[in-house]
Amino acid sequence: KALSLNPLNRHSSVIEFGTNIYEAFFVIEQKNKTDISHRLQEKVAFEITDEDNRLAAITQGEKYLITGDFESAITFYNLKIKENQRSDLYYSRRALAFLMKKDYENALMDCRNALNIFTKNDFAILIRGIIYRIKLWSVEAETELLKAITLNQNNIEAVLILGDICASRGEIQKALSYYTHIIR
Repeated sequence: KALSLNPLNRHSSVIEFGTNIYEAFFVIEQKNKTDISHRLQEKVAFEITDEDNRLAAITQGEKYLITGDFESAITFYNLKIKENQRSDLYYSRRALAFLMKKDYENALMDCRNALNIFTKNDFAILIRGIIYRIKLWSVEAETELLKAITLNQNNIEAVLILGDICASRGEIQKALSYYTHIIR
């Protein structure tokens, strides 16, 4: 699609990348499904009442996002947040819906809410980094993306965007090192 891995192409469009990013998120999320286990391992203080219902809810919200029905996804996650205001997962998923809708202000607010609940939510940090990149705030984006990678070494999206940032600054060797990390 719009994502180009050519580090020599300094004119790749960040906006085009942002419009198709959910497809990459969905694939990686299916592989990583680590959000719940991280919380249990860290013994974060929030109550899991019905694990199956939470996962089903997230899956339903993702279906809305995949079909491009961002308003339905936002409405769906609004209801879920009203049911459980301590779920950083719902805030971070709604942040993704706002990102896809290009409502960056609300996406950033939901990232902040998710991170107030669980500071190690690498998905919320990733979304914040993507928004900073879209706004061409390279330093802030790089900081956020490095945090996301520190929390999740397999965060391919963050590595790709870091490579893009480096390539856009002419730091070709550094960009290639990020791209090589993905290939391994």
